[in-house]
Amino acid sequence: MYLPPINEQEGIVEVLGTLDDKIELNRQMNATLEAMAQALFKSWFVNFDPVIDNALAAGNPIPDALQKRAEVRRALGDRRKPLPADIEQHFPSRFVFSEEMGWIPEGWEIKQLPELAEFQNGFAFYTVGYSETGYKVVDLANISSSGKFIETQRDKFVSSDVYNLPKHEKHQLHKNDIVMVMTDMTQAMGILGKCGIIKESGKYILNQRIGRIRAHQGISINFLLTYLNSSSQVDFLKRRALGTVQKYVNTNHIKEMYFTVPDQRIMDYFGESTDVFYSKISLNDNQIKKLSGLRDALLPKLLSGQLRVPEAEKLVTEAT
Repeated sequence: MYLPPINEQEGIVEVLGTLDDKIELNRQMNATLEAMAQALFKSWFVNFDPVIDNALAAGNPIPDALQKRAEVRRALGDRRKPLPADIEQHFPSRFVFSEEMGWIPEGWEIKQLPELAEFQNGFAFYTVGYSETGYKVVDLANISSSGKFIETQRDKFVSSDVYNLPKHEKHQLHKNDIVMVMTDMTQAMGILGKCGIIKESGKYILNQRIGRIRAHQGISINFLLTYLNSSSQVDFLKRRALGTVQKYVNTNHIKEMYFTVPDQRIMDYFGESTDVFYSKISLNDNQIKKLSGLRDALLPKLLSGQLRVPEAEKLVTEAT
């Protein structure tokens, strides 16, 4: 087997290391951006900070269950960052009690998933029916533990050569469809209930153990995705999961999920505010995919001598 000289090997390591560093940096950036989206969601829709602020300003009563958070907000004083006036006015200044979710902002509604989105189970596309082209089959491997749709080198396809795909139109995924893990193959996976979002139409099809959630018109995709990936909703499903080694939830479990739904303008503003996070995440994901492909393509060529280090460095510079 051909082995490059030691100085060439060191150059190869440096080139590939540059790619690995950039890939890891993008992943870290995405984790930060996802955390920022979740933090904003928690502030608005779990802790109800803007509503507490409005209640404090108006001198309205704060429920006992929210007193601790109210003290935190009161202690911030001038350090509280007010929302733009046109947004702040859409948050109420009082709370009401609901049987399903406890204390919620006045005027907000408690809804279950079918009121916000359409749910569809996946289909059992079998290995013997896989092909080289067609729709890429979305399965458990395509949802990360952090709640993201990912593509892998092991992804398979189905085509009309084996399946009557028009009959599976309901399993075909569209842009902005949310895909949810319904089964943990082992307890160590820890991805039950996690969701990712599809960014392209006409390319993917839904396999078994994955559910598709398609938001109704007027429902912010960012609001729904962030809510579904919040700890409260994931925990809701895990508490209802059936099975021993392989934990799973069914359609009824998912449709029973409750959501505290705000004024339309607040939902839209949350979507607009987090768009910068999710757009950057999408760009980073695309670059990760591109850089990973470049790294995998460069390695055999560099080791065989088909490509020299300076040429590879130029390709890496152009890609990053």
